[in-house]
Amino acid sequence: MIIDLNKKHKIYQGHFPSVPIVPGVCSIQIIKEVVQKILSLKLILIKANSIKFLSLINPNEISELLIKIILSEDSGIYTADTTFNVGEKTLLKFKGMFKSELNSSI
Repeated sequence: MIIDLNKKHKIYQGHFPSVPIVPGVCSIQIIKEVVQKILSLKLILIKANSIKFLSLINPNEISELLIKIILSEDSGIYTADTTFNVGEKTLLKFKGMFKSELNSSI
């Protein structure tokens, strides 16, 4: 999936005004929203096994991100193995687990 970054979004005014970058928490939220869209479910993140920020994502330099997600499911737990890429360059690697908000007791 390809997403567009809005370099004029107000979140970049505070993170950081002179050199804006996509906040890490926003990257994780993007992953959650993409997985929700794929599964047509409301999800909660229950575990982030691995998060590797390999390069800053500056919306002034990068307008589109290619998000690759490999999903697996076991007993209602969805594991997302995810990368953010620009061309051949990987900017972020994430592996985490989600579950439906309907079954939110852990």
